[in-house]
Amino acid sequence: MARIALSVAHNPAKPGACSSAGTCEYELSMGWTGACAMRLVQLEHDPEIITTYSLKEKVTTVNSLSAACALEIHFNSNVDADGAETLYCPGSKAGKSLAEVVQIAMTDKLFVKNRGVKEGWYRMEPPHVNPNAKPDYFLKYTNCPAIIVEPEFMSNVAWIERNSHKGGVVIAEAIDLWIRGK
Repeated sequence: MARIALSVAHNPAKPGACSSAGTCEYELSMGWTGACAMRLVQLEHDPEIITTYSLKEKVTTVNSLSAACALEIHFNSNVDADGAETLYCPGSKAGKSLAEVVQIAMTDKLFVKNRGVKEGWYRMEPPHVNPNAKPDYFLKYTNCPAIIVEPEFMSNVAWIERNSHKGGVVIAEAIDLWIRGK
């Protein structure tokens, strides 16, 4: 049994990207994260859902759990694209391997376009674009391997809502596979 930190993306006051119909990232992340947690319990893991407002509080909470890994489920906001991508902390071998397992599971089992596994830079500006680039705070400051999962774009909110339960299950099973393979 492993402890898994599941951080819900954004918060009610700052709900993240929203679809044209008004559905926002926070609400969708809650559904996917809840389904992921339920499946992790069935797989005999100990998930902890984190819903604090501050990013620093989220990281502090994750670090206090001594978790085997941590993740946040987000949804991309660009309306001219589709597909899944998974981000990890630049230079983290364990984070990259976790990201690869989750990304393969999402694209194979949810039949979504594979946008790849990517280093997670703040505002997705890597050093070759911005010489002052910094890794994403959540990914950099967690003590355990951490990933940010982006299963789809907000322009495809019907797909996101339709796959909420299945998507959470797929992510949980990928995490379980990664943990057992360590």
